[in-house]
Amino acid sequence: MAILNWREPEQSTAGGAEVYAWNAARGLVDEGAQVDFYTSREPGQPASSMVDGVRVLRQGGFYGVYFKTAARLWLRRTRYDLVIDAENGIPFFAPLYLRRTPVVLLLHHVHQDQFAVHMGRLGSWLGRALEGSVMPRVYARSEAIAVSRSTRGSMRERLGWRGPIDIIENGSPVPRAHRRQDPAAELRVCALGRLVAHKRVDDVIRAVAALHDDGMAIRLDVVGRGQDEESLHELVRDLGVEDVVTMHGFLDEQSKIAVLSQADLHVCWSDGEGWGQVVLEAAAVGVPTVAREVTGLRDAIVDGDTGWLVGSRDGLADTLAIVARKLTDPDFRQLVADRCRERAASHSWPKMRDNVVEYVAARVRTDG
Repeated sequence: MAILNWREPEQSTAGGAEVYAWNAARGLVDEGAQVDFYTSREPGQPASSMVDGVRVLRQGGFYGVYFKTAARLWLRRTRYDLVIDAENGIPFFAPLYLRRTPVVLLLHHVHQDQFAVHMGRLGSWLGRALEGSVMPRVYARSEAIAVSRSTRGSMRERLGWRGPIDIIENGSPVPRAHRRQDPAAELRVCALGRLVAHKRVDDVIRAVAALHDDGMAIRLDVVGRGQDEESLHELVRDLGVEDVVTMHGFLDEQSKIAVLSQADLHVCWSDGEGWGQVVLEAAAVGVPTVAREVTGLRDAIVDGDTGWLVGSRDGLADTLAIVARKLTDPDFRQLVADRCRERAASHSWPKMRDNVVEYVAARVRTDG
């Protein structure tokens, strides 16, 4: 087996897509498969290593990984029974050079709207063309995995996808107790994830700053790293809320859970997700999420039960104020926390791994 994913979990820009791909690899290894995980290479990383039984093969940077992986995979093309090709904006276009090996496309979400957020005019045009026009043609004879119903719907509607699309949803950490008990004195908000433009963490900081200026007792913990980290630090300073907003940067798993467990509310204000891995991480400790009503997040959140979906991008501050009043009711707070943990428990990583194994087993070539 080979899994192609442009990043791996230990890299500085890793996110939920990398956690998903790695759990797929782990699940297959646990069932006896040999898995090569092709990915990019950050400075200081070895070209290859064995991690949790998965052989990680690193080559190339942000763009070079696609060309170097293609060349390396072509030389090893007879070794694999099946290849999972993960699309993170653009895929590896493996069907072009793996003519006799089944290739399954893994797609978290359609990126058509995000190219303009992250790239200039030419780059965004090229990205939209590769994903929107070239990719459906290259994978016309391939099967696909989507991580949510929203993603499958976007593939059909926006990419004109005609082939079979199976859904294998994300997993979740094991539910834990929620230590935060009383938000009446101060609302504690957490924003968790990569610090990049389309996550709109700047909107979260501005909303918290506005509520603080209006006299609300509120604090924000921002956990994560990414290319917008320095500009977000500057925004905090410009708004004069250094004593309200804490920029934690990257935290190891234990420290991240410790911060999240002190929150009353999690905010994911992204333009769109495949699923929204951070929603389940918050739910696992009983913390509900406020999010925009966009692809992926509407799948991860049960509106009114495990969080709240907001229709407009500028409605965050008002929603936080409303939810803060609701959470002062201890019975309501406990009910929401219980529902969050139940939601997380129903999406465990072992369950996700089993689904991947079952999917692959039905498609792998066997002898005799």
